[in-house]
Amino acid sequence: VKDTLYPISVKKVYPGAYIFDLGQNIVGWAKIKIPSVPGRKITIRFAEMLKQDGTMYTENYRTARSVDTYVCASYGYETYEPSLTFHGFRYVELSGLSEEIEPSADWVEGKVVYSDLKLIGSFVCSDPQINRLQSNIQWGQRCNFFSVPTDCPQRDERMGWLGDAQVFVPTAAFNMDVDAFFNKWTLDIRDATTENGAYPDIAPRKSVGWFGKNRGNAAWADAGVICPWEIYLAYGDVKILRDNYPSMQKWIQYLQDTSKDGMRIEGVYGDWLQPYAVPPSKSDSSKQLISQAYYVRSADLVSKIAKVLGKDADSKKYAEVAKKARERFCKEYLKDGGVVENDCQTSYLLALAFDILPEKDRPAAFKNLLRSIERADNHLRTGFVGTPLLNPVLTRFGRPDVAFDLLFKQTYPSWLYPINQGATTMWERWNSYSLKDGFGDVNMNSFNHYAYGAIGQWLYKDVAGLWHDEAAPGYKNIIFAPNITPKMSFASATNNTPYGVASSSWKQTDGVIEWNVVIPPNATGTIVFPTKNADSIRINGDPLAKGTPLRDGKPILKGVKPGKYRILLRQ
Repeated sequence: VKDTLYPISVKKVYPGAYIFDLGQNIVGWAKIKIPSVPGRKITIRFAEMLKQDGTMYTENYRTARSVDTYVCASYGYETYEPSLTFHGFRYVELSGLSEEIEPSADWVEGKVVYSDLKLIGSFVCSDPQINRLQSNIQWGQRCNFFSVPTDCPQRDERMGWLGDAQVFVPTAAFNMDVDAFFNKWTLDIRDATTENGAYPDIAPRKSVGWFGKNRGNAAWADAGVICPWEIYLAYGDVKILRDNYPSMQKWIQYLQDTSKDGMRIEGVYGDWLQPYAVPPSKSDSSKQLISQAYYVRSADLVSKIAKVLGKDADSKKYAEVAKKARERFCKEYLKDGGVVENDCQTSYLLALAFDILPEKDRPAAFKNLLRSIERADNHLRTGFVGTPLLNPVLTRFGRPDVAFDLLFKQTYPSWLYPINQGATTMWERWNSYSLKDGFGDVNMNSFNHYAYGAIGQWLYKDVAGLWHDEAAPGYKNIIFAPNITPKMSFASATNNTPYGVASSSWKQTDGVIEWNVVIPPNATGTIVFPTKNADSIRINGDPLAKGTPLRDGKPILKGVKPGKYRILLRQ
């Protein structure tokens, strides 16, 4: 038990039945203290949402009953708290009570349960909706990092889907110390890998049914490479790379053995749950394109990992595999004018984020990405695969303004749309519920599903401006590079790195930006100033040295020593 929440309200729904609202969707159980009579049976039900009539909405739990039953043994008050189950819920219904008594809010406590992971990262800004988004991201992680990274905690699933984990792992590793958690879970992945090297889609492996048969699918199975790499970058320990490297080699061999004419086998999930997609695997970007893009991604990363492990010959071999997969992608999908097959957001995002396109074609492809966003009325049209790449790509290629515009969108589909509908955790669908239309597809409608929380990485790295350096992982060197927006008056992020607390915090007042940077002991910093006006910069009162090098027109300092730096500048 990591926390305890108390009801913010209690309402009678019918004689002897009361619903307690904890105000926050959580995972764990309810501790009850109730007036008792021997033999009285109390039924305890759980729900994430309420129907319009105020009763419990449990249809989205599918076959999960999510019910506890307690039989009273004595007169007076009795306390009951389970220890062999858990639920996902915001609301607790008690029924079977006497109709004559008035309920009390202190009859119920919500026990918050998850793996014992220390919170090490924070983000806060001037906008309350973005702060709510950050809260939802962290609550989604709390609720689903429960022994393994489950996709959802409430319904008849609760499985360690690799696709959700690989898109969220950078955000997860900033929020919490998940080093040991992912070291353990990648062992589950290895245990579930087939003899011919195919990573599973779920770990631990489910042995029966459709879920147990699928493996090796693009963006899901690739987590066997991506998750160890991201954990290494966040914490700097090569152990997770060493432990997983043999399975990574088998994985690349599997991709080579099963490819046809250099093209990876088409995956089954596509850009999962893209807005307006029916069925959920249907997406604007073809499944084959997504598969080939992740072929490049896996091979590239295994080449890098081999280099880190001192296996130079292997590194060159896998770089060649990546090169061929990249060439095959471009031959198949790159058209004149930087058009990528399907001419949609996710196709461009994969091609640009994974550095698949030749450099000469990237500016045109990026312009085509911007056009695809305009065609969507300046909304995202991405699912689990494309969404994590959207704002980082826009920022990397010089349009953070478009990224901020998407972040602050209020209408469907957007990150803030669920918040406007009352969300307190991340949802499986952009429109799992709306005040206007009610609940989404009951067959797959989780209100606690962390994948879309991957936007957290962009908030920390590109808004507050605090992230690790691939060349010196584990925050041995820290990159400070915020993007200042008129949509916020301040933003701040902190992370308790292996070297101590690092922070980046900026605020703007009357055109002057004050930016405070903290570099912990035994680390260094790379500071990219968020201005092209070098003459305006003051660092602890001193002007920036003449001749300071530039990156994209912005002054940059490398190898900055540990310490606290108060920086003033104008854009």
